[in-house]
Amino acid sequence: MPFDDAVFNIGRTALLVAALSAGAVDAMRVATEDRLHQDRRLARARGTRVAIDAMLDAGAFAAWLSGSGPSAAAFVDRADAEMIAAALPRVGRTLVVDIDDEGAVIT
Repeated sequence: MPFDDAVFNIGRTALLVAALSAGAVDAMRVATEDRLHQDRRLARARGTRVAIDAMLDAGAFAAWLSGSGPSAAAFVDRADAEMIAAALPRVGRTLVVDIDDEGAVIT
């Protein structure tokens, strides 16, 4: 792994934490860029690349390969979620979920 690529990803991780904590949706797309694994994995899951591009083109703040793939995830404005989901290819499943801003609760 090239040192520069590792530093790039660490910087993006820090940016993502800052963007999430500040609500800076304009920084999220840059913050989810990756040099370590996404391109290699997406080369084997071309449909996922199509889905990511479709979400970004439809207005998602950021979209990325989720886990080891071929799933993808995105940050979107809740008001645009259904429209962005409708822009996805008709292959696979789409799930729109809300972010839990409360966290774990002991009852």
